[in-house]
Amino acid sequence: MKTRSLYCLIPLLLGALPQTLSACPMCMGAQNGPTASAVNNAIYIMFGVLGLIFTGIGSLVFSLYRRAKNSSLENAGFAAMGPEVKEACHHA
Repeated sequence: MKTRSLYCLIPLLLGALPQTLSACPMCMGAQNGPTASAVNNAIYIMFGVLGLIFTGIGSLVFSLYRRAKNSSLENAGFAAMGPEVKEACHHA
């Protein structure tokens, strides 16, 4: 019960301090300042990290697909062999 009232009290306290609710320079339109270039660089880095993650996931899926395809082709060739060859392979 105390935590619920605390969660209601925090927004009220922040609302009482207008300087904490003021917008950052990016939101206010300072497009050529150092903050703007820092935010743009951070966005580019985040896109790069996401690109690396998605490339890694895609290559993993492709690798698993290739392994499954090669495995099914090997199993199809193994099924075409005679029973004596299968027994010799299992005993080896």
